Amino acid sequence: SSGINAEYGENVVAMLRSSELYNPGSTSLTEDPEALGFMDGLMEGRGTRPSITGETVLSHRESTVAFNNTMMMQTLPTLIKDNLSRRKEWDYDVFELEKLSNRRPLFYLGFDILVEFGILNLLKIDETTLRNWLSTIESHYHSTNTYHNSTHAADVLQASAYSALIPLL
Repeated sequence: SSGINAEYGENVVAMLRSSELYNPGSTSLTEDPEALGFMDGLMEGRGTRPSITGETVLSHRESTVAFNNTMMMQTLPTLIKDNLSRRKEWDYDVFELEKLSNRRPLFYLGFDILVEFGILNLLKIDETTLRNWLSTIESHYHSTNTYHNSTHAADVLQASAYSALIPLL
């Protein structure tokens, strides 16, 4: 069973590394339904720890790759960098990031948070794979939906990361 899981996991990562990821007419992403299922649970069972209540939750790990040292961060406009530098505050303004990023807040905020949480090392993936994954997720949100859109997802992600990083009371 674990050999099969490893094979599916490798197929998922191969899909995310693919340049075909941005081609909406591509059928190669739908040819392996098992791998697509694993894409949904990409982090399941990895980097976990027991919570106070005994449930299994993702653990925060300091990344050995700092966001400031990533290729993407080197090319970000200053206004987006400044906005992301404030994302560890409770009153973070995700709507400002939505405007600055041309309605791509989940891509930028997600990259920043996931790099901090060590996802590149945890999944042994490169920046391009993570960017492809985030772009795919964000592109499937309907921008015309005034509530359940990528800005809402980014807001929930920021609040969740904030909560995960504050000391337990």
